[in-house]
Amino acid sequence: MRSFRVVYNWMVRDYRRHARYAVMIPVVARDDNNRLFPVTVTNIGDGGVGLSAQEEMSVGSVLSLHLALPDARRPIYVEVRILWTRDYGMSGGEFVRIPRLDLDILHEWLKLKCQIKKPTDQSDSSYLSRSTTV
Repeated sequence: MRSFRVVYNWMVRDYRRHARYAVMIPVVARDDNNRLFPVTVTNIGDGGVGLSAQEEMSVGSVLSLHLALPDARRPIYVEVRILWTRDYGMSGGEFVRIPRLDLDILHEWLKLKCQIKKPTDQSDSSYLSRSTTV
C-alpha cells in the first residue's frame, strides 16, 4: 500500500508539472520586426503559452510580452517562440527567455494553481463507513 501511495503521488505531481492553466489575458506583443499587436494569452504552463490573435503569426517567430498573471505580485516579462499555428488564430509557443525574478514569480503562481488534495486518513474513512450503516 505504501509503494502504491508513493507511485501515485509521483504520478500526480508529474502530471501537474506539465499542466496548463486556462486564462484570458489580453496583452500587447512585440514581434521580431519590432511590430506591436494585440494577442490574448489563453493558457499558460511551465514551458509555454497558448495564444489567440487576429494577426497571422509564423512558426519560429519570437514574441516578447509583459504578462499580468491574476493575483501575481507584478507582471512578468517573457519571450515566446511560436511552435504551431492554426488558421483560426490560435497558436502555441515555448518560453525562450524569462528573467530569473519573473521565472520565480511564474513558478510561484503555477504552484498556487496546482494544489494537490491530500488523501483522507483511516479515521476519516472509518467515520464514513460508520455513518452510512443503518
